[in-house]
Amino acid sequence: MQRAFPGGLRLLELHPHPVERASGQGLPHHLSIDFHAEMQAIRRAAQASHGQPVRLTVVPLASPTLERLRDALSFARGGTVFPIVHLGTAATVSGDRFLLEDDAGGAVWVGVGDLAAAFRGSGVRLVVLTACRGDRLARALVRHGVRTVIAFRGEVSDPEAACVAGALYASLAAGDTVKTALNKVRAELIRAYNAGRLPPPDGSPGPPGAGEGARRAATLIARGRLDASLRRVRPSSRRLPRRLRGPGRTSQWPQAGRVYVSRDQEEIVLTRWLRERRFSAVALCGVGGIGKSTLARTIADRCAANFDRVLYFSARDRFDAQTDILDHLWRAVSGELRHPLPSGDATPEYKRNRLAMVLNSRAYLLLLDNLEALTPDQTAELSELLQRIRRDSGTMALLTLRPEHFPPLLHALKSDIQVLRLGGLKPASALPWRASCRISC
Repeated sequence: MQRAFPGGLRLLELHPHPVERASGQGLPHHLSIDFHAEMQAIRRAAQASHGQPVRLTVVPLASPTLERLRDALSFARGGTVFPIVHLGTAATVSGDRFLLEDDAGGAVWVGVGDLAAAFRGSGVRLVVLTACRGDRLARALVRHGVRTVIAFRGEVSDPEAACVAGALYASLAAGDTVKTALNKVRAELIRAYNAGRLPPPDGSPGPPGAGEGARRAATLIARGRLDASLRRVRPSSRRLPRRLRGPGRTSQWPQAGRVYVSRDQEEIVLTRWLRERRFSAVALCGVGGIGKSTLARTIADRCAANFDRVLYFSARDRFDAQTDILDHLWRAVSGELRHPLPSGDATPEYKRNRLAMVLNSRAYLLLLDNLEALTPDQTAELSELLQRIRRDSGTMALLTLRPEHFPPLLHALKSDIQVLRLGGLKPASALPWRASCRISC
């Protein structure tokens, strides 16, 4: 019986999701790449690997800049902290530059030489590159010490990338060599095209043509050692430093089983505000049910790496008009500390001072949800606390509330607060939501 490694092999996942800078009178927008299905396929394969000969643990690199990648790989030097790196991104037409993010979440194109050099001496055994025209980078990575690289020689569509990722990691988790896994993935691509599960890669309507699967499978290549297997790689016991951990703190808030339809313009603006930290507070304002909480949680996930902690608070979570909001926040902050704050009959002033001291000690992102449920007295208490947070601490508050409650809160806060008002979805964005809800007319 094959022994599964406890803890699992860490798979460092990079899926840049940058925004393009505003140009002229136009608004910035996300580059048209959809990595969601690919990310889900990786996570399903990792979850299914429990009990397999090779157990995989996904470690997403939030805000994947070149500097953060170098930081992660330099930490891995001298061992196999990250035996696998998955890079799902875009490439230029010539395949000489690949897309990452800059410190503000914008798009930056990194040359093959600089990107490959980051892997020198890192101990990475396998790089999976789901980007168009990845052969040039694959060869450079092998020259810089990566044992094996799997890439696409030509174009790759988003559905293809998800299909390849799921089948590849399932095969590797079973203990297959790279050569065996590659043959299984090619066979899966052919079956998927023949069964009509994958659309034509050029986006044309209708089913794919005869032989399309075989042609697409031939573009998937491997460089380096094809006899390599992850079965012989022992997992590292080194604890990841806090700066490299994914946004794990977000598990504290509810994850509703709803379809999220992205709001590109609002996401871009909100992400930029949080990363640049020009304001003490940002408020999402809109009618009930329009998606304020979901958008706030999505952006908090994306920007978690820019803060030391993310704290979630909902005015509807075991909360009523008699609840002391300072006690509620007190318990949330105590759970984040090595030495909890003292309990007992502390005065409101003492609680405010201690909470402010904690929130000023490092950069927190406070996600304060459903604030329309607060009473005037609770709003006043919250505003007193927020006013004691220093601008230079890096702490920011992300608020969600309804329009009729915003003016009183704005008046109570008496501080710099930026407002993003949410309207209804535009027709193009509403279509996938309608389809996901399976509305019958």
